[in-house]
Amino acid sequence: MMSTKFIPLSPGNLPKAQGGFVPKIVGNEASHSNTATGEDARTRAGACGNPSSGSPSAEPAVELKKDGDRVTEITIRCSCGEVIRLDCS
Repeated sequence: MMSTKFIPLSPGNLPKAQGGFVPKIVGNEASHSNTATGEDARTRAGACGNPSSGSPSAEPAVELKKDGDRVTEITIRCSCGEVIRLDCS
């Protein structure tokens, strides 16, 4: 049994960005353009598992595609250029 209460990922539940990235929410009602900003985000992005990436060429980003209240796809873009798409059922 879990000792902590489940908190779903939604814009209202996300902590305020302090040099890190905030997921971009893509949906029917509203599209928020929240992406990584700040030196701290670039530092973490430079530590990805791709040793040939050199210096980061773009900011890392996480996008959530929504259908109403349901997340249908999560897209993760690394600063090295790698893109990971997760389809949510």
